[in-house]
Amino acid sequence: VLSLLVLMGVGLLVVRRAVRRERDAWRLRDDFIANVSHELRTPLTSVCLHAEMLADEDPPADRRRELARVVKAEGGRLAALVDDLLDFAALEQGVRRIEPEPVDLARAVREAAAPYETLAAREGVELEVDVPEGELVALADAHALSRVLANLLANAWRHGRPSRDGAPGRLRIRAYDDPETEEGPTVEVQDDGPGIPAEERGTIFERFHRGRGSKRVEGTGLGLALGRELARAMDGELALVAEPQATVFRLTLPSLPDLEV
Repeated sequence: VLSLLVLMGVGLLVVRRAVRRERDAWRLRDDFIANVSHELRTPLTSVCLHAEMLADEDPPADRRRELARVVKAEGGRLAALVDDLLDFAALEQGVRRIEPEPVDLARAVREAAAPYETLAAREGVELEVDVPEGELVALADAHALSRVLANLLANAWRHGRPSRDGAPGRLRIRAYDDPETEEGPTVEVQDDGPGIPAEERGTIFERFHRGRGSKRVEGTGLGLALGRELARAMDGELALVAEPQATVFRLTLPSLPDLEV
């Protein structure tokens, strides 16, 4: 009888945990759908509003350029979100094809950071882009790499302003290859925002997950999870590096294999 009671108690505990996990999964998916709906509606509304102003009014040249800039920026937000959703769906279905090829990592980083240079100058944010002057070749899928870099920079931009001390913030993206570590070509994206609490660092790469500190900023909770999956699909890795006064994400990629002569 005692053994039966113990088995019943263990079984009940297992069932309760399974129900809790299922409930948490549904909650995360519901939050994700709500976040995606908001993320789509906000830029779409802005695009429609500013497009109507361009069509119905005859603004001066400087005002016209500003309206066009907003339409372009919000359209870019929509395109990035759609790309994330398509890549996520393809990975879920196992149909996302990764085609590694030699890629100039330094050039890819410069191109990914370029849109933020104007934004940083406008908002007084310090943006440092540290890449080699020559080529830094890695083995990667060009589209997947661009998505990972875009998500890392967007995440740093959202969370790194303002900084821990209330200043406008500082962002740094660095590409390098240290032969002594044998890790391969590496990209680090750093911001000095409020940081990630220790208790949340183990879950930041989970799909749909958004930490408590993320509630004040926009986002779907998909970018980091997608970034890690794309990195691993390229035989690389995306990891959070523990730093006392900064949040650093490190992307490592394979080097080109030595050619046999």
